Amino acid sequence: VIFLLILFCVGITQNGPYSLASANMPSAINRMHATRNAKLVGMATGIIDGFGSIGAIFGPLSGAIILQCPTWGWGLVFLLVAVSMFVAASVLSRQVYLESRKCCAADISSDPS
Repeated sequence: VIFLLILFCVGITQNGPYSLASANMPSAINRMHATRNAKLVGMATGIIDGFGSIGAIFGPLSGAIILQCPTWGWGLVFLLVAVSMFVAASVLSRQVYLESRKCCAADISSDPS
């Protein structure tokens, strides 16, 4: 039961940023260009998924290479994971901020009181 809980937590932390990037960014690109072109959204989704697949290939590979070096070890692997999560959060923070401002502005304008 504890293993399933840990697996659930890891799945949420891994799938959340991926879902945010693969669903939100193509629609934001579509809103920026104001063409409402489904082909553009499909292309953006494909590019994001392609880079995600490349990251899925090279992420574990870089971890294995780092572990082979006798002076580095697990500490550097976890440090690189933390740095990459910080970079991903930094890149997406502007989009999250803009979306939350839009959401809050819509809530305030629709408030009947």
